Amino acid sequence: RVPLAGATGYIEYPLAALADGQAAGQLLELADQCGYRPKLRTGGVTPEAFPSEQTLAAALAAVAGRRMRFKCTAGLHHAVRCTSAGLEQHGFLNVLLATGAAAEGADTGEIAAILAQRDSTAIAAAAAALGEDTATEIRWLFTSFGTCSTDEPVEDLVSLGLLSKP
Repeated sequence: RVPLAGATGYIEYPLAALADGQAAGQLLELADQCGYRPKLRTGGVTPEAFPSEQTLAAALAAVAGRRMRFKCTAGLHHAVRCTSAGLEQHGFLNVLLATGAAAEGADTGEIAAILAQRDSTAIAAAAAALGEDTATEIRWLFTSFGTCSTDEPVEDLVSLGLLSKP
């Protein structure tokens, strides 16, 4: 019922439930009351495991609108939205920027457009242009993401010029 002392517990809700304003309010309130944070599934091994831009945008709007810290799990192998291994994959920089837009009160259409953006130059420039206060706010909300690969995210950031070669 309550996370271990000092540990952060996460609850994974179906993103479709978080995309429903009424359901999201109830689910997120319950998580908050119990000391848990939401975990958003952004992918998996089948096409169905990857939520649409609209669904993910609505879920991001729900958690950011309530100033709830969250993490993402699965599927964020690349910095920018792409098709990889036959799967439409969200980019972790897209999610980061979409979180910022959600925190500023953007509507789900605007958030979804950021999630759908495939122009790596534009996404990298937007990420590099984030001010310190905005970046801090985004990182406070979007605490982490899980990926099966540690190399691919780093390689993408190096190729985009956002990280020095290790």
